[in-house]
Amino acid sequence: MKESKSKYRFFADSGNIFEDYIYLLQEEARHAFFVLRFKEKDPICVFDGKGGVFSGIVEFISKDKVKIKVIKKEQVAENRLKITLAAAIPKNYKFEDIIDKATQLGVYSVIPLLTHNTVVKINPEKFEIKIKKWRKASIVAAKQCGIAYVPLIEPITLIKALEAQLAGYDLALVAALQDNTSGLKKIVKRNCPSKVIVMIGPEGDFSKEEVMAIVKKGAIAVSLGQNVLRCDTAVSSILSILQYEWGQ
Repeated sequence: MKESKSKYRFFADSGNIFEDYIYLLQEEARHAFFVLRFKEKDPICVFDGKGGVFSGIVEFISKDKVKIKVIKKEQVAENRLKITLAAAIPKNYKFEDIIDKATQLGVYSVIPLLTHNTVVKINPEKFEIKIKKWRKASIVAAKQCGIAYVPLIEPITLIKALEAQLAGYDLALVAALQDNTSGLKKIVKRNCPSKVIVMIGPEGDFSKEEVMAIVKKGAIAVSLGQNVLRCDTAVSSILSILQYEWGQ
């Protein structure tokens, strides 16, 4: 139990972090109280998802609230490489799985995409509920893999609306199964950008019209090899390569 306590990191929103104290509420407090059984005077570690990592001592704990005295604060340097993952929402498995893998691989932000071949239909009234759920998945993944930054989960976006945003990136890559794509190996060898957007389509890939429109806006269509990959595998594959070649 002591070992699991020492390794566990709690998350706190910036609104619950003060100069000398941090408060854990709701699920975080319940986990500390019921599962890990923290007690007063126990050492504890907290991060804010924005690079802040705090070491402290539990001053008060209940099932609803934990008050932590801050002993030490460290600000972890941000990765020079900022990758935005724009991924279509898949049908056959959870988007949380894509969020989990993208978080572990250090993306800066995630844009959930709706495309022509996206089968999943989401009521616009439930967009915010979905975003909160995906945000929670990114926090859980960040806890598990020990990173200090939680990626931004952007609003659900239509592929057409994304086209207008591509000019804001140093490099835009769209993974496509179609002909006339560039090899990813060549792309990574001749570029060293700091702000990149990577677009991954749904089951069935992007439509030809979507790829053409994206490429006209300056994106490069790339191949991830001869095999047809699942969406989550494609995400893991390309992000791993880009972080290895261009990351810290």
